[in-house]
Amino acid sequence: MFEYDPAVPLEVVESGTFDRGGATVHDITYANPHGGTVSAYLVVPGVAGSCWEWGWFPAVIYMHGRGQSRESFLPEAITLAPAGVISLVIDSPFLRRLVLQPTAPVPQTRYESLVVGVRRAIDLLATRPDIDPARIAFVGNGFGATIGGALAGADSRIRSYVLIEGMARPSAWYRHRTPSPGTASGHEAVTQDLAALATLDAQHDIGRAAPAAILFQFARRNKAIPPAEAQSYFDLASAPKEIVWYDTGRPLPGFTPASLDRIRWLSGQLGF
Repeated sequence: MFEYDPAVPLEVVESGTFDRGGATVHDITYANPHGGTVSAYLVVPGVAGSCWEWGWFPAVIYMHGRGQSRESFLPEAITLAPAGVISLVIDSPFLRRLVLQPTAPVPQTRYESLVVGVRRAIDLLATRPDIDPARIAFVGNGFGATIGGALAGADSRIRSYVLIEGMARPSAWYRHRTPSPGTASGHEAVTQDLAALATLDAQHDIGRAAPAAILFQFARRNKAIPPAEAQSYFDLASAPKEIVWYDTGRPLPGFTPASLDRIRWLSGQLGF
């Protein structure tokens, strides 16, 4: 379901660059074999940084959650750059718009496209001569963390995952929150959408992440993801793995104790 033709050209297009905090940020797009393009920030250490003497860099792929954008993780990616880390902060207009329809199920084709878009991000990083292909990590938030679970079974090139407030069974989450349509045909259509989505649930793939290590991060008082659902995602995952709870109800991206824990975890996993 998450397959694609790796021979399809990446068609990387750069629309501009800017320098910030010891990093150079490239505003790029690349082609998704399932259709359309993916916008992303490619964040690299500044040319003047001494870390350029180190040779191959580790890399981190960031994917935001619903209602967010690539701007959400850009500050964290810029923070990592002076330490000698290249980041690809990808954007999903579809997830960004979902804040307007918070209970609308994600169509099967869109879900597949999101996973393939991340796999192509790995392809893009692997083409760079300054990146160590054995040291690539994935960080996802919300639905981005759920996509990460599916990615774990589809691609073995990720060294380490950080999954922030994701779900093992998004189809069940939508089933309990999607309003019943006013017509029988509408109800049937939603039922078919949820059945198709269930075949792509992260629960089917998260157990195949090994040997990649996984850090799970959850806000204990986040009402959108009950502790039992969070614990289930962790329990289904393959080892090595770790779960950290934060006594908050707010989302975890941003400069918080959770971001510091992520950076420490990535540092240990990728060696920077």
